[in-house]
Amino acid sequence: MVHLLPKTECLNAHWFMSLADAREEIGRWRHHYNTKRPHSALGYLSPTEFLMKTTAPALETLAVSTLPLNTQNQPEDSKSNRP
Repeated sequence: MVHLLPKTECLNAHWFMSLADAREEIGRWRHHYNTKRPHSALGYLSPTEFLMKTTAPALETLAVSTLPLNTQNQPEDSKSNRP
């Protein structure tokens, strides 16, 4: 398998009609490369999939750890209900 630099990979795949066309096409390619294309360094997941897989457990832990420790209903005390 031949590993090409991302720039070379993009330039070899497209013919550009103008500078504006090149900027537009390279922008689309860069977005695809940085969000949807699987990367071997990420276990052949796309960057978006890798982010979801690695941050979801941490977010769940964070959500659970921020719950109030005492969730029981406390009796109403007219002295503690100050405006």
